[in-house]
Amino acid sequence: MDNNNNLLHELFLIVIILIDTFLLYHYYDEFGIIIIISTVIIGLIVIKRKDFIKVVNDLLLKIKRIVEKLKGISQTKIPIWATTLIVFVVLVLVYIVYSRQPIASETFKIALMALSIIFHPVINSIALSSTTPNTGDAITVAVDVTDYASISSVTANGVVLAPNGSLWVGTIAAVKGTHTVDIIATDTLGQTTTDSSQSYTAPPRPSAGKNSVGIEFVHIPAGEFDMGSLQREAGRDEDEGQVHRVKIANAFNMSKYEITQKQWRDVMGTNPSYFKGDNLPVEQVSWNEVQEFISRLNQIEGINKYRLPSEAEWEYAARAGTYTRYYFGDNASKLGDYEWFIENSGIKTHEVGQKNHNPWGLYDMCGSVWEWVRDVYHDSYNGAPTDGSAWEGNGTHRVTRGGSFDYAAVHLRAANRNDRDPGYRHINTGFRLVMDS
Repeated sequence: MDNNNNLLHELFLIVIILIDTFLLYHYYDEFGIIIIISTVIIGLIVIKRKDFIKVVNDLLLKIKRIVEKLKGISQTKIPIWATTLIVFVVLVLVYIVYSRQPIASETFKIALMALSIIFHPVINSIALSSTTPNTGDAITVAVDVTDYASISSVTANGVVLAPNGSLWVGTIAAVKGTHTVDIIATDTLGQTTTDSSQSYTAPPRPSAGKNSVGIEFVHIPAGEFDMGSLQREAGRDEDEGQVHRVKIANAFNMSKYEITQKQWRDVMGTNPSYFKGDNLPVEQVSWNEVQEFISRLNQIEGINKYRLPSEAEWEYAARAGTYTRYYFGDNASKLGDYEWFIENSGIKTHEVGQKNHNPWGLYDMCGSVWEWVRDVYHDSYNGAPTDGSAWEGNGTHRVTRGGSFDYAAVHLRAANRNDRDPGYRHINTGFRLVMDS
């Protein structure tokens, strides 16, 4: 007899699931949700299930998953405050009738579980500052999100947005081509909603031209960025803090590729590199020797505009408007598409420009060879300039950036730093130039 009753109870629950799935499919709104919760709870009362909370949780989850698969949806579009209030009242009343006990904390647990299953954050609108930016331009993204629970984070293409009044706002860098802006909103209960309804189209970034020895430059716009890395970043070193806001007031031009052996030879008349090839990056050049190269190049062209980038300019250009560990995201598994490093280089240099460029059209900004910058090395950013200028001051070593072909992925992060004596030469160290606008 007990077995027959159990079977009838299970069949009864299956019927409830089928009915509620049908209702929710056709009435995915406030009233549909109320009907669903009411019928599930009434069904549980009828069969007197003792594991009330667990069964409510399981049933609602099953119903919701079935409907979402059928309709391809992941959110409800209903007045959150109204539904929250009504559902909570229904649950409290049913609990009192069912248990004949005073209202207790258990009631709130039931309501919270039911609500966390049914509702997700609702993305009401997404606004882009431009849908036709130039490649590398910063796009401001403003997202309006609501939820019955508190929103814990909102990201746009992996960039974390910040709360700003009733909106979540941040900037992403425009990548060449047509791309969607993928929004992910997460609430404090761990529920997420995604939206990819907005997109932009960015034409290729124009070249700033070539100079007399064939060095091609890319225009880098003025702007601001957060330099350094947060404590939570995987692989972080202590000399990458504190994170500080840097304003690059003036646009500049940066060489599209690392300086090649042919370009070095055309200016200096020699080739100190260990690995030989005209289009391989020049290496085994010290910081002091790079200063001589720059001086001669300025003389050849009759100008005084060539120099090494400051450390802030280098990181600003490498990030290209992004805030992730690498300029393509946080996932190092994609690194082989963009850079030469220990896992794909064969422990040697390769011709410049063979991998994908960053959002601003710069190649090999990480990996390939370490790149000298102007700054004296300091073991933290305490007291660092905030205007993008080089940090001189006391110190015997100069900074190198970007990692190299013989280093692991963790050293190719945008925030990673290294330091060397200015007379240091190595097969993994080269440079690129800046030309002031």
